[in-house]
Amino acid sequence: MLWWVDQLRATKRKKTESPFLFFSIALFLDVLIFVRGGEILDDLESDCFGRANQDSTFEIHTGVLLTAPSSLLETLPGIASLSQCISACESTRSCRALNYETELCVLFSTSATYEPDALSQSQFPVFTIYAQKICVRSSRSFCASSPTPWVFDIVMNHKLMGPEKLHRITLTREECMGLCISSSKFICRSVNFDVSSGSCSLLDVDRRSGVLKQNNGFEYIESKCISEPQLSLCKFKSIEDRMLKTMDSVHYKVKSLNDCKSLCIQKRCLSYDYKESGPEVCRLSYQSSLTLSHISSPYIDILGATTYELGACYNISVDCRDSYMIAKVRTNQMFKGKIYGMKRPNSCGLHIENQFNFSLQMEYNDIGCDVKEVQPGHFVSDVVLQHHSTIVTNSDISLKVRCNYDLLNRTVNNQDTFNVDGELGETAEAEQTIIHSPNVSMRITDRQRRDVTAAKVGDHLALTFRIETNEMKNHYEIFVRELVAIDGLDSSEIILIDELGCPMDVSIMSHVKQVNGSAQTLQADFDAFKFPTSDTVQFRALVTPCIPRCDPIVCNLGYPMYSYGKRRRRRETVEGSTPENEVLVGGKIIISDRFESNEEKSEESTQLLGGQPYRCLDAFGATIGGGAFLFTQMIFVAGILYFHVKRKGYSSRRDDGFANHPIRR
Repeated sequence: MLWWVDQLRATKRKKTESPFLFFSIALFLDVLIFVRGGEILDDLESDCFGRANQDSTFEIHTGVLLTAPSSLLETLPGIASLSQCISACESTRSCRALNYETELCVLFSTSATYEPDALSQSQFPVFTIYAQKICVRSSRSFCASSPTPWVFDIVMNHKLMGPEKLHRITLTREECMGLCISSSKFICRSVNFDVSSGSCSLLDVDRRSGVLKQNNGFEYIESKCISEPQLSLCKFKSIEDRMLKTMDSVHYKVKSLNDCKSLCIQKRCLSYDYKESGPEVCRLSYQSSLTLSHISSPYIDILGATTYELGACYNISVDCRDSYMIAKVRTNQMFKGKIYGMKRPNSCGLHIENQFNFSLQMEYNDIGCDVKEVQPGHFVSDVVLQHHSTIVTNSDISLKVRCNYDLLNRTVNNQDTFNVDGELGETAEAEQTIIHSPNVSMRITDRQRRDVTAAKVGDHLALTFRIETNEMKNHYEIFVRELVAIDGLDSSEIILIDELGCPMDVSIMSHVKQVNGSAQTLQADFDAFKFPTSDTVQFRALVTPCIPRCDPIVCNLGYPMYSYGKRRRRRETVEGSTPENEVLVGGKIIISDRFESNEEKSEESTQLLGGQPYRCLDAFGATIGGGAFLFTQMIFVAGILYFHVKRKGYSSRRDDGFANHPIRR
């Protein structure tokens, strides 16, 4: 640099002009500006510098991979979470994008914005998560409380089915994103963006409440910039024998399954597993089976593994008024079902259609709603949130709501109280009906195919279908369709397996599968459920034998699944292969719900819900009772001896095994 200055001074002294010299100086300055200016532009662009109110944030794509070897900055193994990988990119000046698999982070100086052809699907053997920097108007101020360092989750070439709340035409997708996070009239949870036209449709639902379908040219954009209230009650369901291929974060030295669950709730994750990849290892994911519907095979089949998936979370409050109470419910997942008083499902309840916030008003001392005054000024009622329109399932919850009035001081104390008890209550009774002709049976069993004698809502049960005749067993296979559950009053019914042989709702009844690789015995797993007005659940199904074998049907359950049920084939297409007679099989079971134990194990242990006190016997009462009991037993024994003498030998010939005789129909 000093040499160029000396040359300038020499030129000035000599009063001469050298075209070559000035050309060299200009070339040097151009190179300097290009090198240093390029670095400055990189810095400005990464921080969204010069764009009015534009903040730098991240979007993620699940199941895609950026391939750009010349732009690879760094490979970071042992990164325990996607959040840490994004933080590493944020702190790297030239990082624009990243790929993340479980505990592996790769940083790039380019992104799909600059090299769209470098982005491709990556779902096997595991699915990759791709994230890139974007600039969105006021994203930092609007999304300060976001639980994740990324603000948007993108699914390309897909569209969410549902009514739009607002429609605009925007110049860029980032402008469309800004409209969503700044929406004040409603909570914008997702966006459908038409890449070619700039059509921007804002929705108040996401993938957990709507249906995502493939639609080329559209981008589904899900907002993570939603300020949810602290949700005090969350329900998880278990997915047996499956693990997610890729998890967003891994936590070590987690002492228990419950601690792992609490960590998931704290981080607002959607799925977790515990001890599946090592001792005291808790793995979390912000994805679930509903949000991964665009991934071909998001799970690995591992016998004995369990993935826990978040259902719905609730925030419960009680508004106490002068003559009634209002139970208010807020949920993070659109609710469709019923809310009602536990003992009065018909006279005290509301049908809720696709709401995030709803309430139930109950008058004090109202027989129709079973609100009880357990003591002066203290009112209590039990409320049930039922997700299905007809039946009670393990995902439903019971809430105990209370309003306490201080009658002395005339003040009102509003309490947010609820009680959910998962322990077993009273013993339930069960029975089964087996239709033998034509030699096909249906049994109500546990998952190991042992007949059940007691069941409670949520117990793991199964329906087992089997060809009973040994000499014909090797010639036939069976398939099942039109499985229906009916309440004990024959007033309500739901279809569990449709006429094609596919489950209507896998959260209630699973697909029909073979037992030990043979279609001569089939099994459909389910968690015990009941109807709100009856403890008896009856099952009825059509079972069709076929020769030589039954072909399964492929059901779309979010992933391809074979089910051994099928629509009845037309006679001309399968002549001679399927017998004409379809077998109607049935069975019933008495199932009690888990809500009953809440009353028995309430904290108000000295007072029944209806206000009747428990009574304790003193020593004198116990003596009188014991003496009466012994006297009764002596009379009973004397009676037995008398009849034994008068009719000697008769009792020994009686067959008291009547209950063991099968009932044939």
